[in-house]
Amino acid sequence: MATAPATGKPRVAKASAPPEVKVVPPAGYEQEKTRLKQALAKNTANTLAPDDVGYTLDVLHGRLRQEIGKSAHITRQADRVVIDLAGQLGFAHGADQIDAKGQQLLGALARVLVEYRTTFVSVLVRDGETPQPSDRRALALARVLIQGGVARQRIVVIGQDTGGANVAVESATRAELLIEAIVRGG
Repeated sequence: MATAPATGKPRVAKASAPPEVKVVPPAGYEQEKTRLKQALAKNTANTLAPDDVGYTLDVLHGRLRQEIGKSAHITRQADRVVIDLAGQLGFAHGADQIDAKGQQLLGALARVLVEYRTTFVSVLVRDGETPQPSDRRALALARVLIQGGVARQRIVVIGQDTGGANVAVESATRAELLIEAIVRGG
């Protein structure tokens, strides 16, 4: 983990700078994710053949369990691996800084994801606050993955819907990484 030169303390991921990853509203997420994955699939070195997807996701699932143990809940779904980080990332009320424990966990995840450059990562944070802090927190999470070596082009943030002035806020805290394969010709 990188340290700040003046203090020797671990650097804290902040999302106050311009986003390095795309934030998409939930309504346009599937379409934008497909577009981004198709753009990435043009580089065939970073794609999987359709027949290799299941095996690769199974092995990735195992590697993630091996690397982070029970620090997060990891599930393998039909076309993705989902990492539930709820309760594993600490944020101060209204702040977008990830605590040291969370940074350590995300650093371990990044080390594995760097090995699997044929994957695409969607970041989702819903924390019971208004959309802006939730999106900034998701960007901070994405930024830690980028600092750990995951290519920013492989990451998208699923923003919160801001369709109305009185946006209903989800009360349950969610922080998830959705990891999918980048498939050749798909």
